[in-house]
Amino acid sequence: MSSESRRWLGRPGWLAGVVAVVTLAVVTAYALRPTADPEAIEAARVAEAEAQRRAIDDRVLEIGRRIDAAARNGRDLSPMIADLRDVIAEHPEHLDARRAIALAIGSRGDIPEEAYDHLTRTLGAEGDVAEMHAIAGNLALQTDDAAVAVAHYQRAVALDPDEPRFLRQLAQAHLKAGDPDAAIAVVDAWIERGSDQPQPFLLRAQLLVEAGRIDDAERAMRQAHDRTLPDETAMRLAIALNRADLLRRLDRPVEAMGVLRLLTFDEQITKPVADSLAATWDRLDQQERAAVHYERIALMNPAATWAARAAADRYAALDQPDKADTMRALLPR
Repeated sequence: MSSESRRWLGRPGWLAGVVAVVTLAVVTAYALRPTADPEAIEAARVAEAEAQRRAIDDRVLEIGRRIDAAARNGRDLSPMIADLRDVIAEHPEHLDARRAIALAIGSRGDIPEEAYDHLTRTLGAEGDVAEMHAIAGNLALQTDDAAVAVAHYQRAVALDPDEPRFLRQLAQAHLKAGDPDAAIAVVDAWIERGSDQPQPFLLRAQLLVEAGRIDDAERAMRQAHDRTLPDETAMRLAIALNRADLLRRLDRPVEAMGVLRLLTFDEQITKPVADSLAATWDRLDQQERAAVHYERIALMNPAATWAARAAADRYAALDQPDKADTMRALLPR
């Protein structure tokens, strides 16, 4: 080794200088490579796309949580809807954003056309969902397009034939489309499948009334009553009142009275039943019995001023002024 070489090696920091030169050479070599590793580039691209997808998914979820909170508290949904519009403008393929904005707009009841457009863009994209078709049917009805609503409800029923809600919506859409026979056929098919619930019979009765088939409607109402449980008091009361009304329309007041008389005493002294009893006594030409019934309620419950007023009016019409004055005395001054 020459004396010059020995002097160089003996200088401080020589090793660091060598390392720096080698490092620069390596970096330069990589930088000057004509192409990088294709697999690394693709992996980086996929990772970046996945990160962006997660970010937008998280944004839609956060907006959805704000919508739920606002809906529960009765607050305005407009800011969240505006945020979802921004998301869709940037990412028109984002199906969850379109579903969320469709449900938000639809829940407000305004611009159903926009809500329907967003929702229909999602149908079939990830497999048909019965619930989404049912919601699309609801939105179509809001735009007065009953035929389109029928098509959506039919699809919902085909996807989930055991969901009674979809059958009810389909029948009501047929009725709105002006086809009561098709509506009744849907309910009949529902009943034929073995339903032992009162709901399809109640809907059948409603449809039959719309079709002017009062006698058949009363029969369906009776069948609905037979399928109620003893503790379903509110439903049984509603059925009794509707049956009595139908029987009066059929000029069968005696049967109507029999239905009402089966109600409990507590039910008979409520205003809906008292009014139904009075209407039935009128059909039987027994107006005084109606006045007496109202009087009895008024004396038992001074707070029932409706009963005192009805009794006073009826006694006055029967030319019994003393009794009418007695009832008027119960009214608040």
